[in-house]
Amino acid sequence: MTAQAAVDRRRWSLPQLALLVPWVAVVIGAFQPVRDNSFLWHIRAGDLQVDSGAVLTRDPFSFTRFDEPWLTQSWLADVTYSWLHVRTDLLFTPWMLLILGLTTITLAAALIHRISKSVPATAILTFLTAILLVPVMVPRPVIFTFPLLLLVVIGWENPKLRWTLPFVLWIWASVHGSFFIGLLYMFLRWIGARDWRAWPVGIVSGIATLLTAHGMGAAVTVITFLSLRDHLENMMEWQTPDLLSVVLFPFVIALFIVIAGAMKGRVRPNDYWVLVPFTVLALSANRGVFPAWLALLPLIARALGPLEWKYGRGFPTPVAVATAVIILAIPLPLAEPTELQRSRFPVSASAHLLDQRTFHDDGSGGYFIYARQFSEGVYIDDRVELYREGIAEFSDIRAGRIDWRPSFEEWGIEQALVPTEGPLHRLLAAAGWREFYRDENFAVLRAN
Repeated sequence: MTAQAAVDRRRWSLPQLALLVPWVAVVIGAFQPVRDNSFLWHIRAGDLQVDSGAVLTRDPFSFTRFDEPWLTQSWLADVTYSWLHVRTDLLFTPWMLLILGLTTITLAAALIHRISKSVPATAILTFLTAILLVPVMVPRPVIFTFPLLLLVVIGWENPKLRWTLPFVLWIWASVHGSFFIGLLYMFLRWIGARDWRAWPVGIVSGIATLLTAHGMGAAVTVITFLSLRDHLENMMEWQTPDLLSVVLFPFVIALFIVIAGAMKGRVRPNDYWVLVPFTVLALSANRGVFPAWLALLPLIARALGPLEWKYGRGFPTPVAVATAVIILAIPLPLAEPTELQRSRFPVSASAHLLDQRTFHDDGSGGYFIYARQFSEGVYIDDRVELYREGIAEFSDIRAGRIDWRPSFEEWGIEQALVPTEGPLHRLLAAAGWREFYRDENFAVLRAN
């Protein structure tokens, strides 16, 4: 190595500095007010399971579905939330998101660089990964699935690591029902590559998912959930994604990269076994876009190829370090304190509610479970697999599309928490219900 080459190796290129940007985005995404109602009821589910020493198999939270069969698919995440909440209240939330987010970004960058062997390519694709990651950085158990999916992809791509996959899949099946995505990836890669020697790993990994606390219930929950497509359409995260939106457009860019790579011979016929199913997954629901992106990262990185950076000699180490410190300091003034997002949850309105059966939305249901608001339980929350048709009825009542009286009479509801000046608010007021509280987001009404 020449003296000049040694000097150049001590300089930082612009792509190397650009690799810090995704980290900044993840930090900003982690330190935001809590807005996920599912996360809140998971804490209480964890409390019950810790206290009883057993997983939940029946609903303990609602008066409309109380004691009906229901499995805590995310039992391991639940008890983890409970343990952390007892010790820190909600202060653990941003730090958990930060650790899992940075783990996801780091694993993605390592995977991309291993395949592309290019710092510029790694910087570009890691940046696009961050754009897709930050909007889905919510503290519900799905956040655990992103690094776990990457571990499956990395483990499968490296034969020396494949026997770690049964353990990874066991953890995944214990924290979230989307573990079938990992099994699907392994199966498609196995078929596409015709790597018949790998079948024992796949079989043992599948068996491992049935050895969690719920046993066969893990598979039953997944099958049940997949059969609820019509009911899931009422929830934004399961609606058809707008890939032309700013936050999802990276997936469109990836498709163009893959097409260009195919034209250059970098995409092989056996790649289509993964490309087609996971593209369909991305097109099917908002929630499927990021997992599909992670599963396709090896293909996207190979299609992009070993980009080179030929402009300038880079930044001297002191300048680069100073620039890196400035970049990493960007999130500090943007980080927000750990608190519940008041436009999302009825924190103030809850003080004006009586302890009686109440009509409310699914988001408020998660908060009420967390706050232990009602002794008889909630009307609804976001557990689609439990409520099923009840979600459609709730949506129709809130929107004023059907008469609210039969349902209210059936469940003995004499109190309602509704969006201020929403359709149901106006209908209840017209029927003589009295308003006891209102703010810009919520109103409390009672029949007397």
